Amino acid sequence: MTKNIFNPEDQQGIVDHMNDDHSNVIQSALHAQHGIKDKNVKMFALSTDGYYVYSKKEIFFITFNKPFSPYKFSTTSSSPG
Repeated sequence: MTKNIFNPEDQQGIVDHMNDDHSNVIQSALHAQHGIKDKNVKMFALSTDGYYVYSKKEIFFITFNKPFSPYKFSTTSSSPG
């Protein structure tokens, strides 16, 4: 089971950004992992190990190569305790 570590506002911001600015990446991942070509595919949810997309009236999960860690991108110098 995937874990959601994002609050709803952050998750929606990431999803909107990906759909608006990186739709080609989502299309390529769908094709690579599920063999489906769809220029209208949309990401709608995010987890630490991948994301969910809606394509051709179906839901698909796109897995990351490595689980996502928000701490990798932290702008502060402190680490989680």
